[in-house]
Amino acid sequence: MVFECAVGAPPGQGSTKGDVLICLADSPNIFVEIKQPGWQSELLPRRIAERQNHFPEDRTRRLERIRQDRYSAIEGGAVGSHLAALDVVRRNAIPKLTKQCPNLVVVIDDLTVTPVGMPGLAQFVEREFLKPDHDPDDPDDVFSYERLGGLLFLNMELQVGDRVRCRTDFVQNRNALPPCDLPPSVASALSKMREESRKLREQQFAGRPTCFEMIRSRDNSRGAAVVEPSVDLMAET
Repeated sequence: MVFECAVGAPPGQGSTKGDVLICLADSPNIFVEIKQPGWQSELLPRRIAERQNHFPEDRTRRLERIRQDRYSAIEGGAVGSHLAALDVVRRNAIPKLTKQCPNLVVVIDDLTVTPVGMPGLAQFVEREFLKPDHDPDDPDDVFSYERLGGLLFLNMELQVGDRVRCRTDFVQNRNALPPCDLPPSVASALSKMREESRKLREQQFAGRPTCFEMIRSRDNSRGAAVVEPSVDLMAET
């Protein structure tokens, strides 16, 4: 599958500019906006009310952590990369889309854990399309997804020998306005990319037990009545 680049920096809504127009041989031009949400955004409160209410020492701690490297060997916590990605799309990409042509947003993330391949990603995105997770205290957070034809997630993985593999996920917005919907040939091509990416991932890890399977197997071998502290579990796995 080869997309042709029609033009760079196409005009968007109002005075905005997009990143590129692309097309397949048999499709109209598609307005593309590319976003790269970063891991730093995951460390900051998502809501205005949360930002106003957290303590000065907590704010200082978060800002100090942002200045450090992305990964820390002694750090853990919840991961919400899908939330961070959709926040960036809704706030920074949707306002550029017009009602005159098919629109596609591409997310090339630099998050702590990529949303690409995340179980339930498509269902989450489809719910977001129908009911955007607006911040009730932000008067600028008002955009819906009606002008978005689809969302393409890309994640670059460094392989052995400095080779780079691109993992892909794609969710079509089936409730987009008709002029903004992706052409069937394009939606089909992007869906095929997603399925090929999943198959390659399955082949890459074929025969390897997941971390949950390893824990379950170890616990079964010791007997169901044995319960160990989580710190020992962390040390052994």
